[in-house]
Amino acid sequence: MKAAVAGFAVASAACLATAGASACQPLPSSAYGESLTKVKSRFDGARFVVLAELTRVEEVMVPAGDGDFRIEVERATFRVQQAFKGELAKGAAFHVDSGVTACGRGVRHGQWVSFSPGKPTRPRAAPPERWLIYYTPWPAVPGQREPIFEIDDSTNSQPAQWAAYDLEMLGKHAKGWRTAGR
Repeated sequence: MKAAVAGFAVASAACLATAGASACQPLPSSAYGESLTKVKSRFDGARFVVLAELTRVEEVMVPAGDGDFRIEVERATFRVQQAFKGELAKGAAFHVDSGVTACGRGVRHGQWVSFSPGKPTRPRAAPPERWLIYYTPWPAVPGQREPIFEIDDSTNSQPAQWAAYDLEMLGKHAKGWRTAGR
């Protein structure tokens, strides 16, 4: 009986790990294509949309759910350079804690390392300084102080140098989209 219970526990853990890992897989390449429709969809789904400068990155301990349990996360502090949507104005500061979930990558993650075909990749000395952020938090769950938003494998947060098309379209259309949304 103990062997059966142990086997079930191992199998359950493997299934949960697999489900968690597949939920955090990068989006398909089609999600990153340049399309005004995709930019508008991300804009519509976001609480705020900003071009922001990364001003500080630190590791901090934060509460995780109910009780005394705490986890270490990467806290990235940003200063708004340009606001396309939302209540944040130019110069406002906000932070993003990444690492709360298994999907969080943070601004220091290796996926932001620049590379050239045929040349070895090297870790970046510092994370990218400018970011386009479509602040789109997950719905809050009971016991959670606020909704979770992380720098992750998505088009909701990316270095500005990867977001040239989005920035161009936001510059041309965001004012009209805000007016139409009222």
